Amino acid sequence: MGKNVKGLIGITVLALMSVVLYIIKDYVISYTAQGLPDYLAVMMISFTGAVSIIIPIPYTAIVFFMASVKNLDPLLTAISGGTGSGLGEVTGWILGRFMSKTLESTKYIKQIKALIRLINMTKSRYIVPIIIFVFALTPLPDDILFIALGILRYSLTYALIPCVLGKIVMMYFVALFGRAVSFLGETIGLNEGLITMLSLGLLVMIILLMILVRWDRLLEKYIPH
Repeated sequence: MGKNVKGLIGITVLALMSVVLYIIKDYVISYTAQGLPDYLAVMMISFTGAVSIIIPIPYTAIVFFMASVKNLDPLLTAISGGTGSGLGEVTGWILGRFMSKTLESTKYIKQIKALIRLINMTKSRYIVPIIIFVFALTPLPDDILFIALGILRYSLTYALIPCVLGKIVMMYFVALFGRAVSFLGETIGLNEGLITMLSLGLLVMIILLMILVRWDRLLEKYIPH
């Protein structure tokens, strides 16, 4: 499937997701208010999204949406969401540690091998935690990185600490941006519906960046063989 076709499919999915989010936003808000506490809901959504490797779940987009329409505290959102998503990366480590032979026949094997080379290139034990932190903070494929760490039998504890810290920083910016969108909308006098549409528009732009930029190919290209 060509890159243009994948991009078109991604845009179509995002458009449909935006419509669905707008339709169900009141239900989501009322459910989290009456069911799980907001920050526990953020943690569970983030954990579920990070655990899913085969089928990506845009949990950062959902948290951004919640922060913009529910006025969540950015710091508490960051701690709960970052902890949940960081712990969710354990799935990748387990796959690498115990199912490395199975991964040989998957489309991810080139990325995994590239990351293994990157880790093996480091001469200092302090560099790997920095790499993990950067991958957790950015759209770089940290789930694939954790598979590579599992294959190399890198300590799960040492991997989780920088990962959770990176996720907390990332989620703080996501929540802060969501709050900023809500504040801006209220300041210039937009009603709730328009604020929601503005949030969804920015949300689509963020996810498009994650879809259209092939971070995995950049890794394969620039990491020496």
